[in-house]
Amino acid sequence: MIAPLSGVVALMLAVAPTPARAQPRMAGMPDPAQMSGIPRPDPAVAAGTVTVRLIRGELRNRLPGVEVELVDQAKNEKRTEKTDAEGRATFAGLTGGVTYEARATVDSEALASQPIKLPQTPGVRVMLVFEKSAADQQKELGTPDGKGRVDLHLPPGVLVVQVVGDGGAPLKDIPVVVNHADKGTEKVDALPQKSTAEDGTVRFEGLTLGPGDGYLVSVSRDGAVYRSQPFRMVKDHGSQVSMQALKVSSDASKLTIAANSHLIIEMQDEMLEVIENLFVHNPLSTAVDPGRDGLRLPLSEGALSPQVFPNSPTQLTVDVSRGGPPELVWKGPLPPGDTQLSVAFVLKHTGSVSVRQATPLPFDALHVLVEKMPDLKLEGSGYESEDRKFNGRDLIVATAPAPKAGGYIEFSLSGLPHETTVLRYLAALLAMGVAIAFGALAMREKQDEGEKERRERLERRRQALLDQLLQQERAEAEGADPKADQKKSKRAGPGRQQLLAELEGIYRELDAPEKI
Repeated sequence: MIAPLSGVVALMLAVAPTPARAQPRMAGMPDPAQMSGIPRPDPAVAAGTVTVRLIRGELRNRLPGVEVELVDQAKNEKRTEKTDAEGRATFAGLTGGVTYEARATVDSEALASQPIKLPQTPGVRVMLVFEKSAADQQKELGTPDGKGRVDLHLPPGVLVVQVVGDGGAPLKDIPVVVNHADKGTEKVDALPQKSTAEDGTVRFEGLTLGPGDGYLVSVSRDGAVYRSQPFRMVKDHGSQVSMQALKVSSDASKLTIAANSHLIIEMQDEMLEVIENLFVHNPLSTAVDPGRDGLRLPLSEGALSPQVFPNSPTQLTVDVSRGGPPELVWKGPLPPGDTQLSVAFVLKHTGSVSVRQATPLPFDALHVLVEKMPDLKLEGSGYESEDRKFNGRDLIVATAPAPKAGGYIEFSLSGLPHETTVLRYLAALLAMGVAIAFGALAMREKQDEGEKERRERLERRRQALLDQLLQQERAEAEGADPKADQKKSKRAGPGRQQLLAELEGIYRELDAPEKI
């Protein structure tokens, strides 16, 4: 059975306001969706003004009389205007330098623009492109692009999925799963799997049609999984999705790491948790099988406890058996487009740390996100950093030079909060020593010369033991080899536990008034 989509986010795009994105261009004709949601400064627009144009599918299909919201993202303040006969809403008298977002909903389809950072001059134009009307969608039924389209010939709650192969030939016995997302509960589940018939189609009935119900179709061929775009279903009619499931290629030379890949660094107690979200981009029209060993992406040198995210595809694992840094491994075909690989691991630090990670595939771009702290510095050759806010947190967002195949991701963090284990030991022992000293002074004010000599001898031994503990902790903090330390232990003296035991005995002797 095909595993449902591992993350809720992609499927929830079908039931939440959608940041408009550029769509693939249809051959021989311009596609307005390529410009949807993208802010464009225009000298013809007055300073302090944003115009938002709404269209349905094509430029000639303007949407007049529709409410548009413009939201000040910093203050969460909204202004509302209606579109005119040209489908354009005009917001004047705005403040330059402020970041806005344009939103509109048409027939339960909600779109949002990319952030609009308004310059002082000129003004900005933005366009939101909605799905075509049901009548226009009938003309495109059967187009194998993974879009959900209204089918006026199907009753409500019915979905027909069509699967074709190379050249548009229908494919029989292809497994198909319909994934369902419920916005209210934020849960994703999967309908029972079915297989296509002779004509390459399969029918699902009884689908729920609420405003919070979204769908996504997954099909599988030769181990490669192909997914549709997220979509909703209307109340009055059924829908149809047509998809291609292509043969698998063994040419992995065109694979790259896409520009939306990023590293998130979280502070932990004396260590960092690193979350890597890498998007492997396959630009081919066929799935790519990287071979028997799979696609292997080394993690950072010094990475500890690597784990893939819960509910990750079964093709994604971590291999720690090769002696070097752990490797993130994908086994099986990679479908066309982007495949997300997510992994988390930890790095030890002593107030600073260097990250160095080999890159067998070229990166289109890379971003590093870390919480901003007073003394924290993120440094790397060619890195550009800026401060941003996210969910009330101050972040440093660094953009790295795109690593090349055979190169490295390299940067350093300094000014990290740090308290070594040695300092904790010393603080505890110092507190104990102070308590013992005051106790001894309270019990006895005079000591003879022999008792003084004995105390001095014990205190000298105590200091020597503390020095040995400190040396051992420094060696561990500097990354000394534990196996090498074990081999040297017979020559170098007692281990930590033995030192602590002897130290405890000395304090007991110092605390015994009848002996001193």
